[in-house]
Amino acid sequence: MRVQQPNGIHHIAIMSADMKAQLTFFTQVMGFPLKGLFEMHGVPGGKHAFLEMGPESYFSVVELAGIDEIPARSALPMPGPARVNAPRGRCSTSPSASPIPRA
Repeated sequence: MRVQQPNGIHHIAIMSADMKAQLTFFTQVMGFPLKGLFEMHGVPGGKHAFLEMGPESYFSVVELAGIDEIPARSALPMPGPARVNAPRGRCSTSPSASPIPRA
């Protein structure tokens, strides 16, 4: 059986209370070209922008009405140790976990 390996990420997204400031930073400072700006289907007052990071790889900035009224948190507690098994090693919050070798 052939195991399919991921070869990229279509897009990642962040939430912003000030899309204009984020787009200015990511286009002018980081150099990501703006590829689309859309109203979010089914989300009143929601909009999202797509910036190109590379071929077939995008970064999305999402703005929702009232998002600036939600309190920000610097960290959320996790229920127990987080572990991700990977073919070449593993990630874990446990000090006994072996590191993932760098390619």
